[in-house]
Amino acid sequence: ANLGNTPLKAGGIAFADSSMWVLDSTGSLLQTVGTDALRVERSLVVAPPFAEASCLAWDGQLLWARDRAAGCVLRGLDPRDGRTVRSVALPAELGGAALPPAGCFPFDFGGGSLWVGVRDELFRLDAQNGALLSRTKLALPPQEGLLALAWTGGFIYAMTSGERIFKLRPADGALLLSFRTQDQKAEPRLTRSSGPDLWLADCT
Repeated sequence: ANLGNTPLKAGGIAFADSSMWVLDSTGSLLQTVGTDALRVERSLVVAPPFAEASCLAWDGQLLWARDRAAGCVLRGLDPRDGRTVRSVALPAELGGAALPPAGCFPFDFGGGSLWVGVRDELFRLDAQNGALLSRTKLALPPQEGLLALAWTGGFIYAMTSGERIFKLRPADGALLLSFRTQDQKAEPRLTRSSGPDLWLADCT
């Protein structure tokens, strides 16, 4: 992607309050981007770096991404100074659902929980300690798996490998509606803004 005044290959995007944060594909640089002109406003070096091509999420206080050294751990970073404040280990059940060994798996925070998508399953975890609270098999079309998800307005919006975005009811994973994206996204990232908008980025 070319964001205004700098070329940047994004690994993940998240809205923190009124700012859009972009994690580069190497996992080592966070940047805030103005949503009007898509110009980089601030840069923050991540040390140690997050995993390459990790997704990014905001829980209201910290920015979260996948740890590089321990792939089944999410790290929460304070965007004011880049400090890692907390880490959450993902439960073993996610590994049994074929968690990718590297790169991105979709996750977001909402309703007091951490939500993780693996293939055609949605996991609800305790946001404080990563304990498994529920596991729901989604009625997705055949051969379609979850590539990106975002919590907004009390619902989960999930993009699948079939280039569709589904609105899901978190309580039971029911598919409420779906619509197709305008073009194919090879490595999509889906996030919500502080308003009603959903943002979709192609991270290739």
